Amino acid sequence: MTLDIEKFKYYLRWYPFLYGADCAQWWFDPQTYTIIHDDERDSHIEKFHTRIRIMIPIPKVDIPMLEEKYLKSTGQEDVIRQLHAVTDSDFDAEFKKYVDHSCQLTEWYKFEAAHLLSIAKTWCQDNDVEYK
Repeated sequence: MTLDIEKFKYYLRWYPFLYGADCAQWWFDPQTYTIIHDDERDSHIEKFHTRIRIMIPIPKVDIPMLEEKYLKSTGQEDVIRQLHAVTDSDFDAEFKKYVDHSCQLTEWYKFEAAHLLSIAKTWCQDNDVEYK
């Protein structure tokens, strides 16, 4: 079995202002190569009760922090302060408006995808998960 890394990488997205630090977790079942949400974990274990279930937590990437990293990497530190001045509680929404209006949306999504892919590949290698 192999994991589709291009689809998997998006399970790493995490928005702490929406979900908090104790938000539900995504899990990976290495025996079935399935991704399971916290809400489904118990029923998944019961369904395959004859096997020993070892679930691996999927890492969380703080997307607002990654958005700040993007702005810093493109020399736009002043924009971070401006967006936080508008709202600290929904930096993500203000960031998305900003990159859209400044014609950086494509660059942002490429940056995000590359970052998520790098973390996903490292996680797969660290957990002996085959991917394509």
